[in-house]
Amino acid sequence: MDSKINNNDFIELDYTGKVENEAIIFDTTNEKVAKDNGIYRQGMHYHGIIVCVGHSHVVKGLDEDLVGKEAGKEYTVNIPAEKAFGKKSGKLLQLIATQKFFKDNIQPVPGLQVNVDGNVGVIKTVTGGRTLVDFNHPLASRNVEYSYKINKIIHISYRRPAIN
Repeated sequence: MDSKINNNDFIELDYTGKVENEAIIFDTTNEKVAKDNGIYRQGMHYHGIIVCVGHSHVVKGLDEDLVGKEAGKEYTVNIPAEKAFGKKSGKLLQLIATQKFFKDNIQPVPGLQVNVDGNVGVIKTVTGGRTLVDFNHPLASRNVEYSYKINKIIHISYRRPAIN
């Protein structure tokens, strides 16, 4: 059996993601790392995750880097913004009537995270009767780095049910 990871393989993966060249960790499967970096969430289960390689279960750059690697080894990959959380897009900046927020009993202020019609964004400016909301991912246009370990390849066997 091939010990190298291929597309369509199911694997158990542990990882820590950080902003490249900075000490800002934004995601991890390790509870201690989460606690040490102030991103721990009560009730979250910290353990390896199961992904199917090549099916966008993780950011594109990490997904691509998994191919050809071996289970049981640790790796680090630097991922450009385009293959992580994308580049910032001007199309995701929207001017919204400030009155819309007031109707929902929201006092719009810069930095406030809001949900507008099911989309999460951050208020950038409030001027006159208009509020500028940024719907880009918070890590858009940022290069990231993932340290990861492929714990194991998960072999799935399927047996047809017996037909009597």
